[in-house]
Amino acid sequence: MSGPQNGRVSEARSVPHSDAHGATVRGGGGGRFVRRQAAEAAASVAGSVAACDRSFADRYPALHEWLTLTRDDVGQRMTATLLLFAEAGRFKACFCDRQADASFFRSSESVEGLWSALESALADGSADWRARRQAAKR
Repeated sequence: MSGPQNGRVSEARSVPHSDAHGATVRGGGGGRFVRRQAAEAAASVAGSVAACDRSFADRYPALHEWLTLTRDDVGQRMTATLLLFAEAGRFKACFCDRQADASFFRSSESVEGLWSALESALADGSADWRARRQAAKR
């Protein structure tokens, strides 16, 4: 993912490559779903996660990777953050890519639907990333 342009964050080109298991995947390397600024040197990042929930990772691999991957082919990366809340009869999420200083939102009538919406947005690249507004300095 590259920096903000006109209030939006553009995505780096996704280059097909092989993962550690030989499967062809899209992405810059190191992780299957996290977009990187450099799309070269797909290195193994085994053991480079902040936490691991196999059950969650099996159901929502892109979401799990964005939240837990601490190293990629470029080096150290900041994990994403996820804020969940309920408002007006819906469950809502603010997903923040701290590395690119960008975020997107999703909502659903159920928590399961929210997980699925976040997974789809991250896995297929349909997230409508927006540059995060900086807090006013006091």
